[in-house]
Amino acid sequence: MSEKNRNARHVFTHYNMRSVPLCLLGVVWGIWIIIYILYSVALIQYPYDWEPGEGSKILYAQRLLENKPLYKSNNTFPMLGNCYPPMYPLIVAALVKYAGPQMWCGRIVSFVAILLMMAMIYRIASRHNCSRVWGIVAAGCFAMPAFIANWYSLARMDSLCSFFLLGMVYVVWEFPKFKYSSVVAGILAVCAVFTKQTAVFCIAGLGMYYLLSKQWRNLIAFCITGLVAGWLCFAVCNSLSDGWFYRNIMSENTHRLFFIERYPAFFGAFFFSYPWAWIIGIGVAAWKFYRRNVDIWFFYACGGLVNALLIGANGSGPNYFFTLWSALALFFAEGLALLYRWYSENTSTKPLYKYFVLYSLLA
Repeated sequence: MSEKNRNARHVFTHYNMRSVPLCLLGVVWGIWIIIYILYSVALIQYPYDWEPGEGSKILYAQRLLENKPLYKSNNTFPMLGNCYPPMYPLIVAALVKYAGPQMWCGRIVSFVAILLMMAMIYRIASRHNCSRVWGIVAAGCFAMPAFIANWYSLARMDSLCSFFLLGMVYVVWEFPKFKYSSVVAGILAVCAVFTKQTAVFCIAGLGMYYLLSKQWRNLIAFCITGLVAGWLCFAVCNSLSDGWFYRNIMSENTHRLFFIERYPAFFGAFFFSYPWAWIIGIGVAAWKFYRRNVDIWFFYACGGLVNALLIGANGSGPNYFFTLWSALALFFAEGLALLYRWYSENTSTKPLYKYFVLYSLLA
């Protein structure tokens, strides 16, 4: 064989060793994304039993259309135990006005919010890891867990709140030279809080990022926008409800009990269902912290973790893991990308490791 043919064969073999596993990885995770989308679309109209939190959101949207209050005393009829802000019912009301009080009105809002989150996650991971395959991996990882995926299509405000939070950080990350990015982030932060008040933890994470990176102008603009817009929204809601907005919201969040024994149940079930994602995702976050190379997504993940720790395991449900899991999906793709690059550079010296990593990537 001529020298030219040997060189060509070496280049072809090296190219296949690098590209074929990567393509397989993209195909496997891409198929999972398609399965999730088909599953969610099928559930939009399916008349499965709803839980009280789902049906009440449609009721609140209908009350808005009838100019009836959302916040009143729990002790008198109609006993409105609404402990959440009004952003979600306001958005759902647009569909309820068109189609009537149907369950799919809320489910499709949640579903679209998740699709938009997956699109942002794809964009972030693709740019950060210099390959669209890792964007597919991150988006697929976010859609993967059945433990929380069964909440995605329900008429719950958690997915919409997480969409606003991810969008808040995404704007700052995607448009660093846009001088009003912190103002837009502040507006999205208010939208998140007025969708679900537990969003304050992730908002604090972005504030810490501005503070520790010494972006004083952005920090001031973010805080002023959030405080002014938040105060105006609060004043309007409280005035229209004759003061019941404040009392309903605070009555729920000042009487919570923390059930420590539920932490192993929630985190244990979630961890052992998807150990690779947890191990690699948390490993990347720990490595960033150890190397003092934390970025904006590290603080976003910290906010999601605090939310899951303080709220998600105190008697509530897996819906509180949305924000944390979106951050872990990004770290998971980043960790796999690092492992894959290392494995690609050592295929000749570590053949056993090559097969081990390939199995890990696909498993």
